[in-house]
Amino acid sequence: MVWGIGLLRYRSAGTPAGGLSGFAPGALAQDTTNGLMYYNSGNKTSATWTVIGSGALASNNTWTGTNTFSGAVTLASAPIIGSTQSLLVPGQMGVISATSSTLSVTAAAHAGFVISLSRLAGVAVTLPAPTGTGQRYIFVIGLTLTSASYTIDAKGGDGSAVISGNFITTGPTFYSSASNTNLITLPYTTVTAGILGDWIEIVDVATHQWIVRGNVTMSGTPASPFSNH
Repeated sequence: MVWGIGLLRYRSAGTPAGGLSGFAPGALAQDTTNGLMYYNSGNKTSATWTVIGSGALASNNTWTGTNTFSGAVTLASAPIIGSTQSLLVPGQMGVISATSSTLSVTAAAHAGFVISLSRLAGVAVTLPAPTGTGQRYIFVIGLTLTSASYTIDAKGGDGSAVISGNFITTGPTFYSSASNTNLITLPYTTVTAGILGDWIEIVDVATHQWIVRGNVTMSGTPASPFSNH
């Protein structure tokens, strides 16, 4: 007897064993550990099981090379790339603390997240090249500066990139960017900025173009945080 095409005829705790006889081409099998379905792409004397179904994958899976997923892919939480939590699913969020002297921002690791600048001696942030993705990067001051500066540099990732927008500061005072602005600086000098709770939002709107808005506290002699370098 040859077990039928399109009928579930075999279950196993793991990937179905190949080489079995008695299964018609197209007969179905199921891995009971994860729900994945297989069909016999071999013949009735030697089955070859090829995955076709969807199901919950077992934990700790690793894919290498180029992988293609058809249909919708739903992730229960933000995936991990290397040692960095990565935003690959719209709507996911979290807070990333930047505690080193430099931070190279990437879309995969930082888009959509709140990035807390949390170093007393400042952090030098470099933005990626803007291409019009609409991705947002939100920076908040997690620790008030005691020296140096917090900087956000658009030129490092794209020598032609500019930042357009406005800041509201203590006073209130409004500062607008110039046509060639590519650097934001919150210093600890005669202008004391980089104070806990300040925030900056930057959006990738076009090739070579960022827009920005934010609320920055300043003491001493206020000055525009926008510049070109």
